[in-house]
Amino acid sequence: MEQEEYRLPPRVLLNSFGSILLVYFGVLISQAVCFYLVSLLFPDLDIFTTPKNTQSGLFRQLASPPPSYFWTALSLTSLCCVAIGALVARTAKFSPLGHTVFAAVLVAVTYLQTSFSTPSHLKWVALAAMVLFPSGILVGGHLFASQHMSDRGISGDAEPEDESVE
Repeated sequence: MEQEEYRLPPRVLLNSFGSILLVYFGVLISQAVCFYLVSLLFPDLDIFTTPKNTQSGLFRQLASPPPSYFWTALSLTSLCCVAIGALVARTAKFSPLGHTVFAAVLVAVTYLQTSFSTPSHLKWVALAAMVLFPSGILVGGHLFASQHMSDRGISGDAEPEDESVE
């Protein structure tokens, strides 16, 4: 007996790739926007201006922000990642948690690679992003999936019904 091959339609696969791209670019864009918005809270920092001495001025300038600047921006971006994770779980046609796990791993690997090229005094920011952003994606995907299952009446902790005949 031969088993039939099951193939996903191309539209479903394109939707799957699109949802992963949504995560990747969504995290990068939300990080840039959050860092910019937080820089408005710290008006004395000139992070977005070009330094006059391009040899060493840029790294000296980036070393000046206080850690509260980075933690505020990382926290806001993590909240955006929760929304992005929920959006990915919602747009996935199949396996919403599988899509969020794959997207979280992709983002973690991206920030791990970024940490290798980051100057040593800012390496902690990339490592914190490597932990916080994928965690936010996973939390958002889990929140959406659990809400979606409870709306459909599916419970993961329900005991099996007794099917005995009386």
